[in-house]
Amino acid sequence: MNTGLQREISILSEERGCLEAKRTRTARRRFTDDEDLLVSGIDPFLIDSELKIAPSKAVRRMLDKTQVLTNPRNLHIRKRITHAGEVTSAASFIAALLGLNVELARAIALGHDIGHPPFGHDGEAFLNTLVPNRAFKHEIMGVVIAQHIERGGKGLNLTHEVLSGFVRDAWPKVVGEKIPPMSEEAKVVMWADRFAYVTGDYNDMERIGYQKRAELDELMQSFGMNQRERVNKLITALVGESARMGGVAFYGSQMAEAFCRAKNLMYEAYPLLNASNADSILSKIYEFLQKILKGQGVDPALAFALMTDNDVMFLASQPILDYSCFAQVTVAELLPHLANREIKWWDPDLKW
Repeated sequence: MNTGLQREISILSEERGCLEAKRTRTARRRFTDDEDLLVSGIDPFLIDSELKIAPSKAVRRMLDKTQVLTNPRNLHIRKRITHAGEVTSAASFIAALLGLNVELARAIALGHDIGHPPFGHDGEAFLNTLVPNRAFKHEIMGVVIAQHIERGGKGLNLTHEVLSGFVRDAWPKVVGEKIPPMSEEAKVVMWADRFAYVTGDYNDMERIGYQKRAELDELMQSFGMNQRERVNKLITALVGESARMGGVAFYGSQMAEAFCRAKNLMYEAYPLLNASNADSILSKIYEFLQKILKGQGVDPALAFALMTDNDVMFLASQPILDYSCFAQVTVAELLPHLANREIKWWDPDLKW
């Protein structure tokens, strides 16, 4: 074992359990009537992750959602589902090290990206051009899906702690004037998410031979020579800073500053990585949805946001678009549960 890894393990061992006093120990659900096995004595967040989120249709759709690159030929390039898996692994491990609720961190991480539209952030940017004064945020859409779209519109009846954890970065904007504290487990997922996409997306950029800025390469090499080393060092730094600060934190250390710079450089690269013709494809499909959904009581923006990459690409490849084409795509199965209902995709509906 190399000395660097030995030192990291020593640090983590010394700080293990340092935030146990801040562990989330209570849970509440919106409805007492539930189809799942709410067995007394079983962690409710384990029920959320394994009985509710894992088998959901929203998670299945993540198999065909863009992480950074749409429709990659190379199966080693991450899709949204593989990214969610990496976040879940890192968040569970960090929570265990800090003495926090591992099952809550796991549930939040597993479902944190179910609100992403097709084509990833390109799809999100497109949706934000459609409806004035209605910002589309995938974090909020995930909560909407979990509460109002899954299980034929009945929702998953997840705990408030998991749903509010989905919101993460959009937290101050969606919880009203009195901002309750974000749980420590939600903060863990927020950082695990950032660690996963910055290192993982960089890894995929290298995989396709994308020419990156030299500064970004240097920063990544300072974290480690491969993704596993990088994630390990970031986790070690976060745990150490969190122990010193008495709460989940990754802001004040030299490693945190370097990571912030790397993340900003990645955001400069993201707009150049994916399909250059994304807007024309997405516009064509949205116009088609407007026509076929007219009079059906379904918001075309909502239907669009629920589509998968292959839904969009299949429809875009058809020489003539009609309803028989639409009937073959994944989102068509959801339409009966969306019709004639006011589903506010901009409102997380968490004031309960």
